[in-house]
Amino acid sequence: GLEILMMENSLISDRGLAFLYQHELALQPRAGAIQQDLKQFYPMKTLKIFNVYGCPNVTRKGVAKLRKALPNIIIISTWDPNPPFN
Repeated sequence: GLEILMMENSLISDRGLAFLYQHELALQPRAGAIQQDLKQFYPMKTLKIFNVYGCPNVTRKGVAKLRKALPNIIIISTWDPNPPFN
């Protein structure tokens, strides 16, 4: 699966961050039953590093929610541009 996602200086928003860990039925309204069956596999659990540095529509709250949903992820943001790498 995807391990590194670089969205630096893009227009991604907090709502866009949520798509990494939360199913959005509105994106595929006709595939509701199929998506519900796959809901347990939906979160991007393979993602290790996510870069949202310089993204004006990403807030601290959005980053906090992503960090809570995917606790092992390293998030590079405007507020913490050099996080420790374990």
